[in-house]
Amino acid sequence: MEIINIIELIAESGNRGKELLIDSFVLGIAWGRKMINTIQEIKQATQYLYELNQEVELSQKSPFQKLDLFQQFLIDENCQLFPYLEANKKKQFKGEIKQNPEIIQKQQVVVNKLELNQSICGICKFYINDLEDEKCKINKCGHEFHNLCLYKKIDQQDLRTCYICQIQLEPNIKTQILKKISTSFKSCCPNPECDEEFIYFGQLKYMCKKCNIVCCLKCKQVEHNDQCKVGIDYIDMKQGQKFKFCFHCLQPTILNFQENSTHQCQQQDKNQLKKSQKFLNFVQHLLQKIKK
Repeated sequence: MEIINIIELIAESGNRGKELLIDSFVLGIAWGRKMINTIQEIKQATQYLYELNQEVELSQKSPFQKLDLFQQFLIDENCQLFPYLEANKKKQFKGEIKQNPEIIQKQQVVVNKLELNQSICGICKFYINDLEDEKCKINKCGHEFHNLCLYKKIDQQDLRTCYICQIQLEPNIKTQILKKISTSFKSCCPNPECDEEFIYFGQLKYMCKKCNIVCCLKCKQVEHNDQCKVGIDYIDMKQGQKFKFCFHCLQPTILNFQENSTHQCQQQDKNQLKKSQKFLNFVQHLLQKIKK
């Protein structure tokens, strides 16, 4: 079993960047614990992660539910993360799992300490890490939420009071929360001249309040009246995906994969060719004058 084949399989989990590293790390732990031993089992585990990622992308599950599950898997060797594999293991061993009681007790102590150091989000009901880019505490009432969860409620439901006690929120809290949210969750305004950011929660369109551009997030084109037209290189919109729209060739550039400065479209090439041709004609004209 070559490592390059394993990496190619893991890449099919549907994630990129930091999220793909997390998926790879979790699969590496499963490999080290002998939960995964064959290519077929890697495919099954990767398929499960892909389905889990899709549920998060479609807002069927909170991203923090996934992180909590991974955190539990990291500290507890008995945590059941991959249902397909664990069902097969139970059949193989006929449900006879022998554990050292002292080890289970130590694991439970670690879990309890972890829970004591974490608070619960009042919206998604999952643990909040004590990090600035993840935790939001309402000063007036003390209730705590994930930045991402509270931002979604404010953005999608125009929430103006605390989700739990209805105390009035600060007028600029949405802007404050957006600044603190990790860049891995943020998308950017498609206008190359605009630096506005937003969070994608599955909405079909994005209208920038700064530059007033309206963009269809399904086909990544400036707002249109007819049906979306996508090419063979089409990539689904996901949370944290950043792209800029080129007004010359009318094509988007996915910034997660390349810098916008490296984008060169056919229209730009034509303009450059025209400039070069004009300069060449000017030089030829001067040469003719000199000869005369």
